[in-house]
Amino acid sequence: MTVVALLGEHDITTVAYVSALVARAIADQRAEVVVDLSEVTYLGAATVRVLARARTLLKGESRTLVVRAPSRAARRILQLCDLGLATDGRPDTPLARPADKHEVRRSG
Repeated sequence: MTVVALLGEHDITTVAYVSALVARAIADQRAEVVVDLSEVTYLGAATVRVLARARTLLKGESRTLVVRAPSRAARRILQLCDLGLATDGRPDTPLARPADKHEVRRSG
């Protein structure tokens, strides 16, 4: 599993950076890419689009993208967009300590 942990606000101004992080995680070739949103204070539609595209790409490779512990703000926009992004089912409760800000963390 490869974990991408995001902190703070993510909108159109950070979408290129988030895209690069997610692309790096996808290139790692591990079966599962986990995006930890537990420390996100704002999640814009552009970032949600990045996650949705990544999910579609991974699905085509028989891999998965899972959203881990979305904060209240992140969960709300994910629900509003209704793009079928799978979450770990634990609102506001991180499953593990978040990685450093915007870092890709590999485990397993």
